Amino acid sequence: MLAERYIDQIFASLLTTPGLTVANFPAQQVPITLDTTDPIEEIRLVTTATYKANVTTYLADGHFNLLKRVRLSLNHPILGPITPVDISGPGLIGLQAVEHGNIDPASHMVQTFTNSNNTPNGAILRSTYRLMFPHPLFTDALNLATLLPVHLFSSAPTLYLDFGAATDICSGTADPFSSVVCEVIPIRRRWKGDFAAYVASKVSDPIQYFVPCTIGESQLSVPANLTSVEQRMTVPSPGRLATLLLRYFKGTATMSRATIDDSTTIGAETVWELQQGRSPIRKWRNKQLQIDNAFAQPRGQSWNMNWYSGMITAPGTGGNTADGVTTGAPPVWVTAKQLYTADGFGGALAAGQGIQDPAEVALNFGGMPGREIYETGGFLDVSSPIRNNQITEVVGKVTTPANQPSIIKMVTRLYPDALDRFATG
Repeated sequence: MLAERYIDQIFASLLTTPGLTVANFPAQQVPITLDTTDPIEEIRLVTTATYKANVTTYLADGHFNLLKRVRLSLNHPILGPITPVDISGPGLIGLQAVEHGNIDPASHMVQTFTNSNNTPNGAILRSTYRLMFPHPLFTDALNLATLLPVHLFSSAPTLYLDFGAATDICSGTADPFSSVVCEVIPIRRRWKGDFAAYVASKVSDPIQYFVPCTIGESQLSVPANLTSVEQRMTVPSPGRLATLLLRYFKGTATMSRATIDDSTTIGAETVWELQQGRSPIRKWRNKQLQIDNAFAQPRGQSWNMNWYSGMITAPGTGGNTADGVTTGAPPVWVTAKQLYTADGFGGALAAGQGIQDPAEVALNFGGMPGREIYETGGFLDVSSPIRNNQITEVVGKVTTPANQPSIIKMVTRLYPDALDRFATG
């Protein structure tokens, strides 16, 4: 196999720990220069925040908005100046979950804290945002060809990290953190053997061997107070689409993570379509995609016990309300308290419910996580419709609250048509 013949090692190195303003945590941008020593397979962005105040009112996506957006800017030897990565931090977490099949336990706990709307004073939360250039399931030749070939660039790429303000994370707590640290960790490949000769046998210019990847996130603002109105959202093109992640935000008084389906009647929920040239090529209900995505995300348990909410800290401390608690030692809960919290995107469970809203669902054209991808024949061709003056769209009917516009965000992983050389293995 190519990887066995030409890869000497896979290694990680701490590139930098940028300094951040922590007091009254403001929105801030940090540019990171990536050196051009070896090809990059992945960049891990690890944020660790220590809370000095109790937070009980997270906004949509909550603590994951600490890293609000990630952009990569580079000067490609053939394509010129491009921005192949432009995605929100929460979108990057969601993409990792549906492609790779899981996120790390600490990031799962961040989601649980966000959904529970209760992070006590002194809590330390860590999130890992993984920017992966080869699809996580690519193997051998596909993996090698989709690395970021910075070793062939004449100038160093710049990674821009946009951190959200405290007001993007929660409301009512203007100064939540005593410490925020972000670590930037590139994962690189180092060649062995005469890999240059192998590449030269395939292409005349080494840069032509590598297939660039575009990871992006766009959004559609959906007007408030709609009833059963069709919405159309254009899928980026041209190229070969590996993943399409849909992230729904409902325009209630405070924006929430929830679907805006026209019908939520069980068994008769809104049917969404993926259309090319106005003809449907895929149909689904969001709950069906939620189930499909969940099968590929082995979490060990579906729900996390919310022990920190009214179980470990005493009533009236650490953010736990003392309402409904008897006096005396020890105090006893006499009213219902939250014990279970969903650990996926979709918000907290409604009272008495054990089903989380399907507010984050994905179409995986490369196959489900757990199955290695050796060829790309299953990726969706979004180039051919363009040649016929047609577009690819996500289509569905919505009903929205009257409070404010709702939002549909679309996250995509797109490769150019050149990836077709791997279509048959």
